[in-house]
Amino acid sequence: MTKEDPRAKRRFRFGVWAFPGHLTLIIGHCASVAIFLVVFALSQASGADVSYYALIKSQQWLQTNSAGAILPATNAWAFDALVVANLTNGVTNATIQGQYPSPLETLVLQSNRLELLFEQRFDTQSAMDGLFPNGPIIGTGFTVTMFGTNDGVRTGTLSFPSGSFNQYPSSPTLANFTAAQSVDSTTDFTFLWNFSGGKTSDVVQVTVVGTAGSLLFSSPAPFSTNALTGLSNSIVIPAYTLPAGSNLQAHLSVGRPVGANTSSYPGATGIAVLGIDIQFPLVTRPDPVHPRLTVLSTKPAPPRLQFTGETNRNYHLQFTTNFVSWQDLLVTNSPTGTGTVTDTSSPIPGKRFYRIKVGP
Repeated sequence: MTKEDPRAKRRFRFGVWAFPGHLTLIIGHCASVAIFLVVFALSQASGADVSYYALIKSQQWLQTNSAGAILPATNAWAFDALVVANLTNGVTNATIQGQYPSPLETLVLQSNRLELLFEQRFDTQSAMDGLFPNGPIIGTGFTVTMFGTNDGVRTGTLSFPSGSFNQYPSSPTLANFTAAQSVDSTTDFTFLWNFSGGKTSDVVQVTVVGTAGSLLFSSPAPFSTNALTGLSNSIVIPAYTLPAGSNLQAHLSVGRPVGANTSSYPGATGIAVLGIDIQFPLVTRPDPVHPRLTVLSTKPAPPRLQFTGETNRNYHLQFTTNFVSWQDLLVTNSPTGTGTVTDTSSPIPGKRFYRIKVGP
């Protein structure tokens, strides 16, 4: 069992989206720690210092090959406590106290002074559940104490269910891991996974993070158009979203809400979540080389053209008569990187100009 100070050796990124009746929170660890997503089905904030507070138990999976994801030998389980204020400096400090043997823990105020966070990592589930047990042993499970600038001291209680109700989502299997190691960023990339036992109430997020911890791609926010659920199995990363020639880090995260509290702290909602996260590498191909286009012949008509590029790149061979409007003559993904085209639609007599470009 290893306890880590959240301020050490990692930087956190928080993003919050608000929808009518819902708030969505992404918690991002920008180093080797996984991104984990939690969705809160909340009513709109009503002026309380605290917007929401949460307890999260999560599994942190790693996948480094096509054989599938594994739980690492160390730090595979995480317990998080989170308090998010409605306004900057709205909450000065917060603590979490569980039943015996859970210690009194202090949440650390993050750099943006809006979120307070406590995290502890464990090598095994039994070690995590031993210190932060499931189900109320005596009384209310866990008590989160929040010190608001205007509201003063407020408390909220949460617990994780025991037995059959305490079920983590199953771990998805990445169906095209190999393809994700050579992504052509100039065209759409469809990321695929298999997820058995998913529920419509599960919330799923796919994210891609750059080397500096910047968020490069995120699937649609839950409850928005095309949002992912436990029944989803694919997401398209649009062309030119990811930088070329980069070693990136991607995450497939699933959150399953298992408890809520809307009464302890009027205006603030608490939620308990069980989750999993699969972290895996995503590699993009280098910038494409400039393709070459050669006119082989124009007489006798019709014109014959030849292009030379790279294997397995998408190319558009286009024509124009005015250099304003271009039309596709051929769209191809050539396995050899070369091709010959005869423009049988070219008018006789008449003039056409041609170009070739890389793209979706």
